[in-house]
Amino acid sequence: MLPNKLILCDADILAYECSFAGQMKDKETGELIILPFDYVADDLLKKVRSMMDTLDTLFEPIMFLSGKENFRNDIAKLKGYKANRDETHKPFHLENCRAYITGRFSTYTSVGCEADDLLCIAQMESLRETGATPELARTVIATRDKDLRQCMGWHYGWEVGNQPEYKLSWVDSLGTLTPIYSKKVLKNGEPSKAIDKLSGTGMKWFYAQLLIGDITDNIPGLPKCGKAKAYELINRCESEDEMYALCKEAYQEVYGDTWDKEMLEQAQLVWMIRERNKDGSLKHWELLDGSRKDS
Repeated sequence: MLPNKLILCDADILAYECSFAGQMKDKETGELIILPFDYVADDLLKKVRSMMDTLDTLFEPIMFLSGKENFRNDIAKLKGYKANRDETHKPFHLENCRAYITGRFSTYTSVGCEADDLLCIAQMESLRETGATPELARTVIATRDKDLRQCMGWHYGWEVGNQPEYKLSWVDSLGTLTPIYSKKVLKNGEPSKAIDKLSGTGMKWFYAQLLIGDITDNIPGLPKCGKAKAYELINRCESEDEMYALCKEAYQEVYGDTWDKEMLEQAQLVWMIRERNKDGSLKHWELLDGSRKDS
């Protein structure tokens, strides 16, 4: 592992965390107490220094923030993208923190997509330049967002509250799936085979998300396809072609002749953009067999 890696930081999450740390409720009255912004700025700088020390780099991170426009809002037809979120529940200092990040650090703000997409694009560009191996790679994506672990390369997630640190890890193209099984015991005394949580990396994680969706972002995925079925289908695959074929079959069973339209929508919602087209536009995921329903 080379020293002085370039940290590509998910500043959306960092800004939220530090801004929430700058407010608290009075235990007796329940009144919201807003701390001075200096407290938020200090907390952010401490997190950045800790990140730099952990990842053994002298370079300050490059920050990535999401702009207002996002292509996923236009793609989502079954359910509004992130429509389940309470937009009024934002920390008081959020915009102050975003402005501070932009002024203090080298920062990219997305146009037409999310910071997640810019992070993945930047990491993949670097891998193409240096060589896509752990020894040669010079960037690491720093985020708490599980979705970005689709992207090949080095990944790190800082500790937050009860959530442990996601230690520096290399994600290869194929990736892995990691189930956490339920601790419940069935009536016959056998342990339950239900999966409480499924996480993953690489292409396996993308195709698993294509099936199960993402509750956090209001992405439904394939109806009645839970974590256990997604794990059963995708985990055993040894190539993207296998994963694609199994997902295609699963979507055909539910949607029949319109499987390609429905699968394309869900895939483009969960897919992290990896690169741009020659004209600078975003290169979206497409069906591998050339099928497509536009209406």
